[in-house]
Amino acid sequence: MKNVNTEFGLNIELITEGYPVISALMTIECSSCGYRRVFKNVFSFDKMDLVFVTIKIIDWMTCDRCGSLLNTKVEFNI
Repeated sequence: MKNVNTEFGLNIELITEGYPVISALMTIECSSCGYRRVFKNVFSFDKMDLVFVTIKIIDWMTCDRCGSLLNTKVEFNI
């Protein structure tokens, strides 16, 4: 089973055969204007470093509508 993210021209294989599969649910919200977006993805344990880098980048994102810092909530199902 393979999951390839082709959005923005990226081709990243997130599932490697033989590794346990982890599903993630990330919610990004703005407390000022009410903006909310939910992302779901599945990846294997060996790709966890890519997930942490992504979360660190998103944690410093600001809202396009009002400029406030976005709140990030991540749930993992192992």
